[in-house]
Amino acid sequence: MPNHQLNDSRPVLVNCADGVAHLSLNRPDSRNALNQEMRDALKDALLTAEADDRIRAILVTGEGANFCAGADIRQLEARSTLSSSWAPERLDTVVESLSKPVVGALHGYVLGGGMELSLTFTIRLIADNFQGGFPEVKLGVFPALGGTQRLPRLIGEARTLDLMLTGRVFDANEALALGIAAEVVAADQLLERGLALTRKLALGPPVAMRAIVECVRRASDLSLRDGLDYERRLFGIVCGTDDKNEGIRAWLEKRKPTFTGK
Repeated sequence: MPNHQLNDSRPVLVNCADGVAHLSLNRPDSRNALNQEMRDALKDALLTAEADDRIRAILVTGEGANFCAGADIRQLEARSTLSSSWAPERLDTVVESLSKPVVGALHGYVLGGGMELSLTFTIRLIADNFQGGFPEVKLGVFPALGGTQRLPRLIGEARTLDLMLTGRVFDANEALALGIAAEVVAADQLLERGLALTRKLALGPPVAMRAIVECVRRASDLSLRDGLDYERRLFGIVCGTDDKNEGIRAWLEKRKPTFTGK
């Protein structure tokens, strides 16, 4: 994916326009490996976008030939038991706590921590040159940025164990078949498609879209009865919004709605 700003040394590039915050991992010489500086910068950029009322959706991409080839191995080597066991405000949980949809446009290598980070995104688009995997077992560790918890909920236990115990790489077609990706896009069209989708989401009703994400993500954690009750409660909240009234009026008046998030 082409650089936004050549010779920019910031670990995460940020560009905001049309209601979209476009965040791009920027360590292309290291295949955008996640070091602590990049984790902190990405977390800060996400929380800044969350706090900005002008931003309605977020796009995450990677500079250079790859989205993210995983954790920075040298920093992983230095991790201790305490620092690994105690991780408040983890990057993955920060992403999932956002009220705004996050689209990931993934290309090239998407491995380890990069693949696990992508599981927290609301929607994943992948390029036809995508190469994904969970190779942590080859380093004597395992996918612990939420991978062992999120992937089984997405694709099932048997297929998760196959990918994680072997650490094998899978391509775009398999990712689509497994349900990890929503769409496969030609690599040279990935950024354009990612921006188009994110801009479309930015025009949607924020409260209703957040309710959709919450209900779908809770579905695997709740019994059917509890899930239906949760759904009804959120539907009641959505029915009290100005956006619900605007959506219905726009449909009756045969015009495009203008949603405000209220």
